[in-house]
Amino acid sequence: MSSYSQLRVLGKSPLNADPPDAAVLIQYSLTPSELMYCRNHCDIPALDESQFSIKINSMVQREMLISLADMKANCQPQPIVAALQCAGNRRQKIVDHTSRNQRVDTLHVCFASHAATCQEDESYSVSIPLAKVMDPLGDRNDCALTPEHGYPLRVVVPGYSGVRWVKWADRITIDFYQQKDYKILPVTVRRFARPNSEGWWAKISALQANPLNSVVASIDIMKPPKDELHCDVLVKGYALSGPGAAGQVKKVEIRVDQGQNWITTDITCQEGRYSWTLWEAVAQAPIQENKVTAWSRATDESGE
Repeated sequence: MSSYSQLRVLGKSPLNADPPDAAVLIQYSLTPSELMYCRNHCDIPALDESQFSIKINSMVQREMLISLADMKANCQPQPIVAALQCAGNRRQKIVDHTSRNQRVDTLHVCFASHAATCQEDESYSVSIPLAKVMDPLGDRNDCALTPEHGYPLRVVVPGYSGVRWVKWADRITIDFYQQKDYKILPVTVRRFARPNSEGWWAKISALQANPLNSVVASIDIMKPPKDELHCDVLVKGYALSGPGAAGQVKKVEIRVDQGQNWITTDITCQEGRYSWTLWEAVAQAPIQENKVTAWSRATDESGE
C-alpha cells in the first residue's frame, strides 16, 4: 500500500493528490503523513541519502558542498509545528527606506532541486527573502520523510505557502529575487508575450507568506430539528495565521444566518506561532432548502 493511498489522486505523473475532505483533516492536531497532500511539478525521484548533498553558491564568501550525513552529524534538530498550505488552495473561490542592512533586505535565498526534470525546466527553484528564517527538514512527525514529500531533504519555511517548501533540495543560492515565478497576473493578461511587453512582472509580487484565512470544514446537526425552520448545529473548521508580525490567530467567529450575528468559537488546538488553529462552535441555524450554510472569519493578534 502506498503512503498516499488515503488521498484523492488528481494526477499520477506528476503525482498530485489531496485529502478527501477537510472534515477528515481536522480530526488530527498533527496531520498524519498518509493524509498530507501531495503537490508535485515532476515525477518523484529515487534518491539515496548516503549520496545526497546540497550546494551553497553565488553571493557567498565561499561556495560549499555539504553532504546530508554531515548535516545530520553537525546540526541539532529543532522541532517546530507549522501549517503547510498549497499556494493554489481554494483558488477557485478567489474573486475575479528602512534602517536595516540593505543587502539582507534586497537579497533572496533561492532553493532548488535538480533531482528531476520539472515540466519545461531542468530544475525546480523558488526564492524567499534572505532575512526570513528557514530550516531544512529531514523528518516529520518524528518519522523519516517519504519520497513524495521530499525525502531525503525538504526546506521548511514556516508561515509561507507550500510552493516555498522545496522538496529534494540540493542547492541554495544567495542572489537577487526571482522575477518571473509564482505570480498571479490579471485575467486580462492572456497572451504569453504581454507580461514582458507591458511590464507586468515588475508590477506583481510573488506568492510568499500565507494570508490570514479561516475555513468551515464540517457542519453537523446535533439533534433532530426543533421545527422545520431551525436546528442546532456543531460547526468545526480551521484557521491559518497571516504573515510577519501579525501573530497567531486570536479569534475565529462564525455566522449561520444572513445577518451580522457573529458567534465566537472555541479554539480547540493551537500549537505555536505557525501551527493551524482548530475551532468549533454550537449554534442555532436556520434551515433553507434543506441545508444549513455557515461562514467563518478569523482575527489575528494585530487585530486584522
